[in-house]
Amino acid sequence: MKITLPILALLLVSVQMAFTQPTLVKDNLQKNSHPNAASNPTNFINLGSKTYFFANGPTYDMGMYVTDGTENGTKLVKQINASVSNVVASDKLIYFVYENSSLFISDGTFEGTKPLAKFRSINKIINCNGTIYFTADDQIHGLELWKTDGTTAGTKLVKDIAYGLLSSQIVSWKSLGDKLILFANDGINGIEPWVSDGTEAGTKMIKDINQASGIEEYASEITLYQVNNYINFAADNGVNGVEFWSTNGTAEGTQMLKDINEVMVTQYNTIMPP
Repeated sequence: MKITLPILALLLVSVQMAFTQPTLVKDNLQKNSHPNAASNPTNFINLGSKTYFFANGPTYDMGMYVTDGTENGTKLVKQINASVSNVVASDKLIYFVYENSSLFISDGTFEGTKPLAKFRSINKIINCNGTIYFTADDQIHGLELWKTDGTTAGTKLVKDIAYGLLSSQIVSWKSLGDKLILFANDGINGIEPWVSDGTEAGTKMIKDINQASGIEEYASEITLYQVNNYINFAADNGVNGVEFWSTNGTAEGTQMLKDINEVMVTQYNTIMPP
């Protein structure tokens, strides 16, 4: 029988699909008491050679599970019984936020999965070159920048960017090598780019791009992209409208790359002549 190229290609695709069908690793979370219930696994994170995740079990509201990719190797680590968010990992520990207010750590064992610090609220968490940063409100400093090494003594406020009970409104951040680039409001300059090396002295505003009101007056998030050793973002300097900017964490290396639209657009989206 003569096989044409299109038919041969279709056969090859069919064979490939037969070998790449997804397989159920384990359906042990709900099947005994609720055969049609869903465990809704979420927040997958790798630690060492294993993957950890959170799922609903037959008798637990929420549990932390571990898997090595096999049915026998998929097991409950610890019952959590509450909502979990902001899951990240360092080399040795998993960090997650419990009920939006408690920072937990886990080394993958029952005993090693435990609360680390309690706050009024925790908003964000990120691994920056091995240092875990998070934003938290301790009811003294407002929602500010913190860091942790997984110990109580090593969990500390980096800097009270917006002094006192004010919150610095850290809307976005991204790691750049061993530096953390963040966009925060110190209560004076509005939302501007900042840099942190994990110390109070090394946490400072990079540049006051918009000296009138900050680059975004009511921003909830600023999209950040890394290209080589620069973080790219959109900003309004009060002169050129919202344009394409870039920073390497220094004042000299923070600049508008190009005024793409040379007509000014106001905050009401009205096009004005230059």
